[in-house]
Amino acid sequence: MNHRHLRVAASVLAAGALLLGVAACSGGSSDPKDDSGASTTTEAGPDGGRTVFTDPDAPVNVRSGESFAIRLESNPTTGYSWTVTAVPQATVASLDDPEGTFEEPDSGAMGAPGFQVFDFTAVASGTTEVEFTYARSFDPEDNPTVTTVTITVSA
Repeated sequence: MNHRHLRVAASVLAAGALLLGVAACSGGSSDPKDDSGASTTTEAGPDGGRTVFTDPDAPVNVRSGESFAIRLESNPTTGYSWTVTAVPQATVASLDDPEGTFEEPDSGAMGAPGFQVFDFTAVASGTTEVEFTYARSFDPEDNPTVTTVTITVSA
């Protein structure tokens, strides 16, 4: 390796060390991760807190008895919404609200997407799947499904 390559490698290592130091000193982030790598937030509720999973591509890992939610981007102004098309096994997790609730978008922009949030309770240890479909429920004949998401839930 010549001297130029050594200087570049040293610079890259120094920059990486600096970024690691900044991340370690930051005290956290606004996009926390659980052990599975899924983006999560924790919200207070009447029964304590619940974990809200926001990454539809990552598995959900919870403890038995824990309340949790799955939050999916949605824009009902287009006529599309999420529907639970395959509920989790009742022995592992229960779906508390099949319709979910809608969270308004943060921006004031007209037609901006918000989120549909579905609440669950982990019943007992095990693994199951829940499937969501994003489509126009009022127009099943002429409307192809936009997206189907299957999320693995482990308690």
